[in-house]
Amino acid sequence: MEKFINTHFNNSVMQSGVEEKINLASALSLSSGIITLLGSIFSLWMYNFMVPSTFDFDDHHHMMGMMSFFWFNGAFWIFFALGLISGGIVLTSSILLKEKPKNRTLYGTLMIVFSVLSIFSGGGFIIGALLGLVGGIIAVW
Repeated sequence: MEKFINTHFNNSVMQSGVEEKINLASALSLSSGIITLLGSIFSLWMYNFMVPSTFDFDDHHHMMGMMSFFWFNGAFWIFFALGLISGGIVLTSSILLKEKPKNRTLYGTLMIVFSVLSIFSGGGFIIGALLGLVGGIIAVW
């Protein structure tokens, strides 16, 4: 009887430790996803203010001016989309981690990969990327 009680108690304590890790990883990554999405939205807001005043087509009578404007414009939208996608995947992975903790390795790996990718779009003011990395590492470990 004592062996049964000790085994049951140890499993519940171990289960509680894993559950705490999952809760912490999920909370950190949820914050990361929200901050990364807000960072992308902020960059769009700033872009709307910067582009009209920075690039004026009347001043660009030569080819390089036009090419630099279109390169900057295209690059911005690529990085903006990367930030939205990364933030969305980290956010979704953190919710799914809480719902389906058995797949924590998959969700943790997704959090790590897309937190690193979000750095190219600003990473949610960098703190978003760091929170996602820590949350993903905790989930995988």
